[in-house]
Amino acid sequence: MKLKSVTIAPLMLGLSPHARAQTSNPIPIDSAKRYFDEAHALCTADNGRLWGFSLCGPIMFVDAPTRSIVASEGDANGALKSVDGVFVGVLPVTQNVANTAIAWSGVQWTQWLWPLPADSSPRETLVAHELFHPVTDKPDIHKRADGPAARPTTQSASTQLPAARSTR
Repeated sequence: MKLKSVTIAPLMLGLSPHARAQTSNPIPIDSAKRYFDEAHALCTADNGRLWGFSLCGPIMFVDAPTRSIVASEGDANGALKSVDGVFVGVLPVTQNVANTAIAWSGVQWTQWLWPLPADSSPRETLVAHELFHPVTDKPDIHKRADGPAARPTTQSASTQLPAARSTR
């Protein structure tokens, strides 16, 4: 009988197990929004001059132990739900969790493990590096907008984008 009351009590309060899981997201939405804004400022700092196109795109933060997601935009299949200007959900166990690019639920994402570095310098380096991953399959990736061939490197992507941001 005690088990039934524990099971029924949340339903009487109007809380489904799904709603309870969403309210206990280990990724603070305010922090995620701030980091989305930082990533957007970083990837728009040079107006696409470094590689000839913008590195901006959909971003998701993932808490590895819980697989909880906070994303910058919705997915194509409706797996994420809008909450306070971001999108939340859970990454299926069939998907890898890492700092990388990931194709999931109809979208090509830049994925970062939560938490991001607290210090802005290593965080900007990580962000610049990871923003590059989803675009590595572009056919013209080795050619800059002005024509000369350019082999992208982690060092150039990680240092030139933050440098462009600081010279605005």
